[in-house]
Amino acid sequence: MMHGSPDLRTVETILTTLLPYSTHDAATSVGTAALDAASVLIQIVPHVARHNPSMSLLKLIVESLCANLHGALKEPKTDASERLLVSHYYSLTEWLLNVPSLLDDERLVALLFSVVQAGILSPPRPVVPKPAPTPTPATPDAEKKSKKPSKAIALPVADASASSDVPDKKALTVKDAARFLLLHLLNFVHNYPALPGVEFSCSTVGELDEPDNEESEASVPHYVFNREIVFSLVEVADPRPSNLNGRMARIFLRDASGKYVWNCKLEPTPAASEPETAAIVPLVDPSNPRCGPEPDPPPGPSLPRSPGSVPWFESSIDMARLDQAASLLQFLGETSEAGPLNRPTMLPQQFLQSVMNMQGTFLTQSADDGNVLQDKLTNPVGSEVYAVRPAEEVLPLRLFNMRLLLASLGYLDPDFRLLQMIDNTKLYQLRIKNLDKTSIREPVKLGLVYVANGQDTQAELLFNDTSSALYQEFASGLGWLVDLNTHKGYNGGLDPKGGCGTTCLYFATPTMEVAYHEVVRMPTNRDDPQQLTKKRHVGNDRVHIVWCENGIDYSPKTIVSKFNDAHIVVYPLSNGLFRIQIAKKQRVPPFGPLQHGMCVSKSLLPILVRQTAINADRVMRYNTDGYERPLFARQALIAEIVAKCAKPHDYEQLVTPLLLSATNTKAGASSGGVGEYKPINEAVQDARFQSPHGPIPQAPR
Repeated sequence: MMHGSPDLRTVETILTTLLPYSTHDAATSVGTAALDAASVLIQIVPHVARHNPSMSLLKLIVESLCANLHGALKEPKTDASERLLVSHYYSLTEWLLNVPSLLDDERLVALLFSVVQAGILSPPRPVVPKPAPTPTPATPDAEKKSKKPSKAIALPVADASASSDVPDKKALTVKDAARFLLLHLLNFVHNYPALPGVEFSCSTVGELDEPDNEESEASVPHYVFNREIVFSLVEVADPRPSNLNGRMARIFLRDASGKYVWNCKLEPTPAASEPETAAIVPLVDPSNPRCGPEPDPPPGPSLPRSPGSVPWFESSIDMARLDQAASLLQFLGETSEAGPLNRPTMLPQQFLQSVMNMQGTFLTQSADDGNVLQDKLTNPVGSEVYAVRPAEEVLPLRLFNMRLLLASLGYLDPDFRLLQMIDNTKLYQLRIKNLDKTSIREPVKLGLVYVANGQDTQAELLFNDTSSALYQEFASGLGWLVDLNTHKGYNGGLDPKGGCGTTCLYFATPTMEVAYHEVVRMPTNRDDPQQLTKKRHVGNDRVHIVWCENGIDYSPKTIVSKFNDAHIVVYPLSNGLFRIQIAKKQRVPPFGPLQHGMCVSKSLLPILVRQTAINADRVMRYNTDGYERPLFARQALIAEIVAKCAKPHDYEQLVTPLLLSATNTKAGASSGGVGEYKPINEAVQDARFQSPHGPIPQAPR
């Protein structure tokens, strides 16, 4: 796909053959390898789009992933198969966020959301208890030995296949992964990368960032919606000149997918133009006071019949165009004393004069009203002098826009039960800051080592601060440089004050951030033979990418560390290709797409090496005890906030703080409260009875 004009039919055949295996052989590496191979294509989407403008190949990949999920969700799940299903949802997330134009296909969107619904409604896998060990029959020799004290007996290790059906409490379930996909579609499609840059996935605005904000941290109201979303409200200045009171509400939303901030201003509905005055139709026709106006003729043809005969079906008439009700009413009127029923009833004689008098009075009043209105439009002030009371100046209330927003959303309805108040204590503020620090994207740190010709010791590698032009070209394809002092994204633990250099190689997608610990980019301390600053970072990385220009193969034991579990070594060859060496510890599961012994072209090398290193880091993290994916971690933090900080309340406790006007929130917060409040009417009265010359004297009571 990167060179020339590829045969799209061949590519399609490869994809249709490969992708169905992504849910097969869950206990082996076949499914993982299929997903890894498909994920590489995300990195070359521009090249695919150039050769396939209709995006049919990319749609085929998404459709195949959805079809695999539909089929696999119907089957009983094991621990290994559930991990593959979770990987499918993560792969779909990557595809749709990187190629949002795929969502322009309505059929594909319907298929996608059916998969999301099936995953969210997927029942949890039942916990299968481990079988109890079978007791060994006692023997005479065993009875003699049992009288002596003995050491603890190590039970045989259970087979991996037998324990694979026991769900891991920390593992992400299919329901969580489907929800992860849904949240990203709602929050990030056509919204990534953000305007400030790719290192920002969520808002970094705080509740007290505005300089004119008079709130304190403890006085900001916080709520929980549906036990899943934590939100807070403040009022800030509105720079728009059309805003009358110059304020608007700012809402901060925090959920499992991140933090989002919205400025909300409820604009008044523009006054509708007055409808044109309809013509007044007299109730009584003066020319024929005995009855009203003649009715419209019934639509369509009528049945040919003699007066007084029953209307009957005729095959020669189109009954669909016939007003059968009018024909029936006409027949009933002809055969009864009531008269015709398909026209207005005649006005009785005894009421005729009274109705005509009322009608005349109404028409006269309508004409007079029209004349007065026309005069007011022509002369707005007129010749009369009116005594108009001056409008009283009312100060804008502190929580007006916030209260208006909550009321418009229906959250202040007495029957609304999904809203909970939060006790805004210091403990809650600590928890909310911890939640804001937990990114929704997976952090990945990778070691990047340069080996020059003739180097084979740790000291020689760590002393490198220069490199070849070919290596620099390769490194530039792994990511882009960021300034550590101003970078707001993940930095892999590097010192932003310059202790680890001024720049860092960085890469980001909507679901992950990658920081490289590049040996040649970190400063070299000539007085430190061990180069502890470099060793502290590179030695703690799980995965190393090694560029080796030495004449002999690189040894994975060159850099001594208890980490460094996987190595992806690149050897430049004389023919322009690059040989790949994969070295990993025995406990590391298989990963791809690059495999040991492959030879790769220069254009594909950075993409494949980066994806292989990311996959290697992922499989090790996912198989580490106690590791939580960011979504799971944020869900747990929100659940903890709801359990520990949400407080029961009645309706009065909910609305009372929103109906008060704070006069000194700063002072109140410093003493641990939420400010000194006055009722609205009292605060407004205080504002009204102020003048430039002091308080206005009031009349004695």
